[in-house]
Amino acid sequence: METRRQDFYYPSTYPGIQIHGIEWSADMPPKGILQIAHGMVEYIERYEEFARYLNQYGFLVVGNDHLGHGESVHPREEYGYFQEKNGSDILVSDIHRLRERMEEQYPGVPYFLLGHSMGSFLVRKYLTQYGSGLSGAILMGTGYQPTWLLKTGKALVTLGAAVKGWKSPALKINRMLFREGKQKGEEPDYSGSWLSKDEELVKKYKNDARSQFVFTLNGYYCLFDTVEYLNKKENLRKMDPDIPILLVSGSEDKVGANGRGVRYVYHTLKKLPVHDVRMKIFEGDRHEILNETDRDKVYYAIRMWLQRKL
Repeated sequence: METRRQDFYYPSTYPGIQIHGIEWSADMPPKGILQIAHGMVEYIERYEEFARYLNQYGFLVVGNDHLGHGESVHPREEYGYFQEKNGSDILVSDIHRLRERMEEQYPGVPYFLLGHSMGSFLVRKYLTQYGSGLSGAILMGTGYQPTWLLKTGKALVTLGAAVKGWKSPALKINRMLFREGKQKGEEPDYSGSWLSKDEELVKKYKNDARSQFVFTLNGYYCLFDTVEYLNKKENLRKMDPDIPILLVSGSEDKVGANGRGVRYVYHTLKKLPVHDVRMKIFEGDRHEILNETDRDKVYYAIRMWLQRKL
């Protein structure tokens, strides 16, 4: 089956910035649409293999580079920077603008969201604000952090910004977080091995300049602020309980505390209650399960869930 890729731009919620997006589709009307929200320090093009796989089964796949990432960076010195005020809200609103664009082009087609890592937190926030009408949401590589720790992180980056400015790289915070990302027995050399067991893909990631920048103090503040928002039950109660949710993660994913954080999110959603929430933990997999050595199993599991929810 022939598939095609189309790059495009659309206006960000933040005035004067154009957001880069990519649409992957097959030569047939789509049965469903999957919109992807990527993680921190990456970009949407990294999902091309997965997108083309889904194209073969009738799904159109689309996604955007978040502010501060990929081709949505203006100027280039602002990698890892969102906006000083309401950065988290702008990212979520940009996701919604893309959904509106796609639904206008394909009215009535079942619509799904998938968020990976930082993208999973953005999608979780999205569900509390714009979730109505979705056919389902997939939370990949998500996790949980206690509110006290998030508030501490926000205080630290705010102090740093008072001295260096919000666009300054958060070098100390970055070292602290990614030191925790190492696998057992490894020195904290930030090798990227915590991402996947596929050494070639990890090497490719490490040699990609678009994935080798340090988040700014502003970027970390927005990330911590997003996760703190999700710890408040009054926010979570705004979710539509009828939207099916699938949580997927690797059992060795440090972001999800080796499954513990993912299970915490799962049980939190069950208590809301969300009527249809499922969880799948892939044994031995690390953070980027779409780039793991057994990604064929991950692709299949996600595709089957999507097809059941059509």
